[in-house]
Amino acid sequence: MPDDDSTVRRSPGSMPEKSSLPHFSPQSLGVLPISSGLPPTDAILVQEIFAELQNTSVPKEAIALLARTAWEALGQPTGADEQLWLDAEAHLKAQYEDDAMAKVASKHGKKVEEVRAIHKEAKFKTKDKYSCWELVDAVVGKCDRVLLWGVSGTGKSWAARRNNLNGHPVFSVSLTDDTPAAELRGHYGIVDGSYKWLDGPCTLAWRKGCRCVLNELEKASGDAQTYLLGFLDDFEIAQQTLPNNETLTPTKGFHVVATMNGHPEQDLLPALRDRFPVCIHIDEVAPPALAKLPKEIQGIAKNSGIIDAAQRRISIRVWNEFAHLRDQIGDSMAAACLFGERATTVLDHLKIKKA
Repeated sequence: MPDDDSTVRRSPGSMPEKSSLPHFSPQSLGVLPISSGLPPTDAILVQEIFAELQNTSVPKEAIALLARTAWEALGQPTGADEQLWLDAEAHLKAQYEDDAMAKVASKHGKKVEEVRAIHKEAKFKTKDKYSCWELVDAVVGKCDRVLLWGVSGTGKSWAARRNNLNGHPVFSVSLTDDTPAAELRGHYGIVDGSYKWLDGPCTLAWRKGCRCVLNELEKASGDAQTYLLGFLDDFEIAQQTLPNNETLTPTKGFHVVATMNGHPEQDLLPALRDRFPVCIHIDEVAPPALAKLPKEIQGIAKNSGIIDAAQRRISIRVWNEFAHLRDQIGDSMAAACLFGERATTVLDHLKIKKA
């Protein structure tokens, strides 16, 4: 666990020195002293939460106690100390924040949920760093072109197809090295015995003024990329003439959400990368996906789903299947089916979470 000077490594089961214990501040507990942009009454509530935490003497040694309890319950597993320490710290942060909100809610005759909502809004308005999913919620469906990129299995495609749809249709296509422009734009086909023009998903999205989702953008063929440069042009000048001589411009409401597993600066043509002014790195597993998992799995699924090394990464899809199978065939057999040689290690981590 890092302190001000170096990384402190502790043997499992040992009590850390007091100097190595993490420093708590109201900011680290999720409360900001700044409440600009909020209604005056809400600003007062936020400031009182801040004051409550300032006046609270946080027993930092409790972190060591929580972590040590977990170590001992597992017979002092090698390499588990740092993660347990972080888990214990996160647990206490949440606990003290909850206590502060409960006190302020009681004082003002409000429900804790109301105070929590005000506090959440204050943090979002005043902080200078947002999670990737806060950014996704803020922009998807509200701007013309958004690119979501990052490792697979984090929920990018799910968000692209569902976030802020407001009941509107969505046309989705997954690109490959062999995807021709005609598949995106449209082509002639036989309908009721005669050749007719058939719109592709991109043309349909233009016509109907709705969302078009482009998955696996970095895999688009050269033919598809050339077509997409026009399809993704600035909407004030975007225009295409179809093979049937019909000329189209995007209908109001049309917008694009693209996803990719590679790096946009390295894996896209500069001209195609430039078509996406909003580019968000998805470096966390989608919260709704995590929330569907049992609580003891959520923490490890969140961490393992974003590991850069593909051979070590465990996606949310795998964890969903594990949660499903374990109820039918038990933890040990489900882990063996899904994790193979890593089954024992995974089960040890799950025991840590329960401890």
